[in-house]
Order: sequence, then C-alpha cells, then structure tokens
Amino acid sequence: MRLMGDFDGASAYELLNTLRRNRNGVSRIIIDTNRLRRIHPFGRATLQCNLHSLNDKRLEFILTGDNASEIAPKVSEVV
Repeated sequence: MRLMGDFDGASAYELLNTLRRNRNGVSRIIIDTNRLRRIHPFGRATLQCNLHSLNDKRLEFILTGDNASEIAPKVSEVV
C-alpha cells in the first residue's frame, strides 16, 4: 500500500478499515510512507493505538519509506 498526502486521524481510520477488509489470505502487508507530506500526532496515535485490533500472529506489517519510523508502533518492522 502507498500512503499519500497528510496522515491525520481520518486517514488512520481509513487505513485501519482498509487493512481489516483486505487482510484475509494475506501474510504480509507492506505500507510505503514516502509520499506522506505531514503526519499529525492524532493520526499517528490513532494508528498506533488501534493496530493491535488487526494483530494476527500470521500477519506481518512492514512500514517502508522516509516516514515509516514516525508512524510505526514500537513492535513493527521498519525498512
């Protein structure tokens, strides 16, 4: 997945809902953050606090790009 624009609370919820709808049959989700312009603190907190609701031991989240470390939960892999 490639994220673009500003990452705010609405963006975080949209990403979480998209991940929920499309996670079946997938073992790895790669999220590219290179095209994010601004990361709002509420967007980051929303993602970090709710990503666990998608947590499935068989599902791996990998965040890539210049902004990956800024939005990644501490337990995620950042490339």
